[in-house]
Amino acid sequence: KYMEVGPPHVRDAAEICRAFGREQGKASPQGDKGQALMHMQMHDIAASEFANGSLVDELEHMRRQARGDHSRCDEDPELVQWGEEGMREVESLKRKFILPFAAERLPPGSKKTVVVPWQSPEYREHVEIQVPKQHSAELSHPISMSLDQIMEEAVEYIENRLPLELLTTRRDPWFFAAMRERLCAPEATRLTGLLAHLLYWTVFGHLRAPAKRLPQPSQQ
Repeated sequence: KYMEVGPPHVRDAAEICRAFGREQGKASPQGDKGQALMHMQMHDIAASEFANGSLVDELEHMRRQARGDHSRCDEDPELVQWGEEGMREVESLKRKFILPFAAERLPPGSKKTVVVPWQSPEYREHVEIQVPKQHSAELSHPISMSLDQIMEEAVEYIENRLPLELLTTRRDPWFFAAMRERLCAPEATRLTGLLAHLLYWTVFGHLRAPAKRLPQPSQQ
């Protein structure tokens, strides 16, 4: 009359051995099928005798995830919940990096923005940024940060202020944990340093004397 919703009863090795002993002395109501099933269970128990406990736990954890079991372990990552601070950071990222928002420009005399592709001839021909005279001396010095300094600042931003969870509709905490781990990796730090130097010499290199500029072949 009612559906059983309790957890299924899983027999342990001792119970299976006792049942196997009872079944040996009498014919199985299911014929050879019952005996074959019992033999398979006994074989599985023997094969699992020296199983790696950590691998078993990992497999069971993956099975729980596949079944949609949301019971958490202490080691499981949590989905970060962002408030107004996270939304403000998303708006800042949209203005600077996220397309198509970062490509929006307000034409002179207009109240409506238009999208200007970064690959447009206008941008490709005028990549140098003109800076106020009072800042030209400061910007004439190339970036000077060590990889350790870049990583320290990157890790602080990625772990505390980068709202990854607001940049996608995905809700998998393991995905975001893996993403943050990759962003904090040494390879990402080196890539950040290379891009920062390339950007400096591309947009501010003209502030230095011609003899002290990075040669064009080195920027390729």
